[in-house]
Amino acid sequence: MPGGRVVVAFPGGSSDWELSFSRVEGFTQTLQDTFGVKMVNSPEEVAEQCDLIMITSVDGRVHRELFERIAGYGTPVFIDKPLTTSWADARAIQECALSSGIRWFSSSVWRYTSNLLQVVDDSNSRNVDGPLEVYLEGPWPLEAGRHGRFWYGIHAVEVLYSVLGTGCCSVKTNRKGDVEIVSGVWSNGRKCIFSCQHEVQRGFSGLIKREDRIFPFETIDTAEDRYAGLLRDLIAFGVGGDAPVSNEETIDGIAFMEAACLSGEMDRPFDLSGVMEGVV
Repeated sequence: MPGGRVVVAFPGGSSDWELSFSRVEGFTQTLQDTFGVKMVNSPEEVAEQCDLIMITSVDGRVHRELFERIAGYGTPVFIDKPLTTSWADARAIQECALSSGIRWFSSSVWRYTSNLLQVVDDSNSRNVDGPLEVYLEGPWPLEAGRHGRFWYGIHAVEVLYSVLGTGCCSVKTNRKGDVEIVSGVWSNGRKCIFSCQHEVQRGFSGLIKREDRIFPFETIDTAEDRYAGLLRDLIAFGVGGDAPVSNEETIDGIAFMEAACLSGEMDRPFDLSGVMEGVV
């Protein structure tokens, strides 16, 4: 992508998660040998030498610590999905950013598929008055531990929030074998139903239902449709542009994820206010 170049990196990795530590060596070698990226010994050294920082650890549990370590350098930051694996950590990142004057954003690449962007525009889902319902089907492969649910489940939540925006009040998760049904209710009467398949690899598809019309969609899985769009916005953000996804929306999505996990564990609806107040 024109407008930016990766120049320096710190190879981290989580020693207790194979999906993380098993890939660090390969990524490091590719960056060094193919792209000539300099490796350093700490995130702070990266921050000293960059105009824009990308926190790309697959493990959302470590994002808060990494962000807090580099916040004092004043450099804008992109945090890969999931932002965190708890609302408390997400809120802590925002508080640190506000106190340090740091600009940041986080996003799933699935927000950038052209079909999804088009249907959000056609349906005017972010602005239309009146009832609105979203039905979504897609993958949700699992890894051990609750953080493993955030790892890929965040993609579906980002798709839902790209259509509905903030304001979810409560979530209910129902399990049936390898399929879970996650339903959410928004403060303005909007609703979502997400059917997630743990064993099937596929894209996302669904429909947006307004009072007067139905808008079906299916996401496209190509590098141009997903990664290129994100990188264009990322580079524009790095030189002073607005965050393409608001911090409020990202943090709200993490609360949705935590409520969905708690609902599945407790077999009852769970309010997002309970997540934010620490009430289980």
